[in-house]
Amino acid sequence: MHETIEFTPIGSPVFNRGSAQEDVTIFGVTYLHRVTDGVNGGALHIEPGMWLRIPATTAPKADESIARLGAIPHGNFFCTVGFVQDAVFDKVPEIPSANTIPFAFGGQPPAPGSKNPFCEYDLSIPSEFRTSPISAGITQAMIDDPNQALRDALNHQVNEQSQTLKRITRLITSTAGGIANIPFITTAS
Repeated sequence: MHETIEFTPIGSPVFNRGSAQEDVTIFGVTYLHRVTDGVNGGALHIEPGMWLRIPATTAPKADESIARLGAIPHGNFFCTVGFVQDAVFDKVPEIPSANTIPFAFGGQPPAPGSKNPFCEYDLSIPSEFRTSPISAGITQAMIDDPNQALRDALNHQVNEQSQTLKRITRLITSTAGGIANIPFITTAS
């Protein structure tokens, strides 16, 4: 797998029309995230979007925030809103487990370590939906917990190069309202 992400400054302030208060000025960057197959170069994911910095407002009263707007061209669009959190470290941060198991809107996510019910996620079962042979370095642990790749990379970089992370800026966001799809994509009820 080969992954790239490109950021481009928007280049000027974006004036957002106010209603109950005066206009606010938003700054941000556009991004283009691409993932391609490490064996045949085929497209696996593409996501154009924006990260925005939104100043505090008085009407409605809200603290400074950030927003991520993205489009996944097979039909999903999202807007997440949140905040920035700076953290000081003298070691590799603990990154929690995440999983790829879908769950119902409003439902609880499956517990870390839960088995994915889709056979395509089991690397021991051949699937027409992935490249064969699987790219070197892809493990079942990475499929079960996508954050494993990040933990492995950070631990390797710190251990192999005697580096210590001193500061991390976290961009913490949530969709709060879900993800919108184009009309031909439906969800089971």
